[in-house]
Amino acid sequence: MKYPDPTPVEPEPSAEPEQRYPFHIDGILFYPTESELPTDICIKSGRAPVATVTQSIRHAKSFATWYLPCPKVEIALSKKHLDDHRVAHALTYSLLGLGLLLVVVGAATLSFVTLGIGLVTAVLSGVFRARASIQGWDRGEGIYQIAGAHDSYIHRLPEHEVVTGEPGRDVE
Repeated sequence: MKYPDPTPVEPEPSAEPEQRYPFHIDGILFYPTESELPTDICIKSGRAPVATVTQSIRHAKSFATWYLPCPKVEIALSKKHLDDHRVAHALTYSLLGLGLLLVVVGAATLSFVTLGIGLVTAVLSGVFRARASIQGWDRGEGIYQIAGAHDSYIHRLPEHEVVTGEPGRDVE
């Protein structure tokens, strides 16, 4: 009994997702969460970094991002910006601790003024937390628009072409 010659089976194309990289459009930095930002220069100044830190992508105007879990990105910072980053974290937790202490004292003494000052202080600590180093906005599909990056840092990334249709026609 003779068997037919085996035909080679083509391997199926990989189902791995396409790798996405940070890019900019007209000088605005966009960061896909599954990618990495360059850490060989400071994101804030474009100078030589002294350290890399892991920063959550938060936005000062979005209360929901102040203390809830957010995507994280590793960034490089120069000495000045690393010091600013540390001060912002120190202010965040100092104000949060002071605010919570005032809330407890106000509740224990039934002082609504102290309670109110404590709540405002605790809430304002979130502003320092959200403004530390960089800020970001969710643009959907796992892409964040990052504010606070230096022009020389942004222009090291590839520029993404914006596809537009003819006037009066929508692009599909």
